[in-house]
Amino acid sequence: MRQSTGAAGQRPYYTDREMDLMCLEALIDTELLPAVPCPIRVERFVEKRFKCDIEYAELPSGVLGFTEFSRTGVTRIVLADTLDDGTLVSKRRERSTLAHEAGHGLFHGHLFALEELPSLLPREAGRPAIMCREVADAPVRGAKETAKPAYSWHEFQANRAIGGLLLPEKLVREVAAAHLVSDGAFGGKRLPDGPRDALVEELVGVFDVNKPVALIRLQQLFPEKAQEQLSF
Repeated sequence: MRQSTGAAGQRPYYTDREMDLMCLEALIDTELLPAVPCPIRVERFVEKRFKCDIEYAELPSGVLGFTEFSRTGVTRIVLADTLDDGTLVSKRRERSTLAHEAGHGLFHGHLFALEELPSLLPREAGRPAIMCREVADAPVRGAKETAKPAYSWHEFQANRAIGGLLLPEKLVREVAAAHLVSDGAFGGKRLPDGPRDALVEELVGVFDVNKPVALIRLQQLFPEKAQEQLSF
């Protein structure tokens, strides 16, 4: 992990690989990395890693959740009570949002341990908290249609934790192994270009995530050169 300028209070910079490793190490530390591909117990991960309960509350339209911090780390993770409307899609969206909030805890908690809250992170209503509006997965019941929010580095990083926590690379590669083809004379394997619907649907079922999450993770791990990069 590096800071963009090296000065205290400047935003941290992580490579994609570093963020994946931080998520993997956190799952291992909490003994929640499965031995075989299956859904990650993300609720239990939050409870064990951050020692806090998951709360549900009425939040402003378009706000999916927030993570509140003190100098010792995460103190609260709150999700919008409109996330779950009883459908499988909404339940999976709740898992993605929770992984996103956990990403803030993993990647940004140390910033709140500084003597003063860094100016690069927002305060919400005077609280040291990050409100999250950018988890692109499925529509939120009751949310109004709005323009796409401006890019924010901390939301981008937290979004990366969705794949890192819910679809760990090692387990995704195990699922993808049956779909790989030989690549050249050196015995390498690759995921062929073209439609990936079968593998995407398999990832959706194995890891209990919505299709956009599986698509983005697959593109992160097996990028198609001819395809535009997917983003959260």
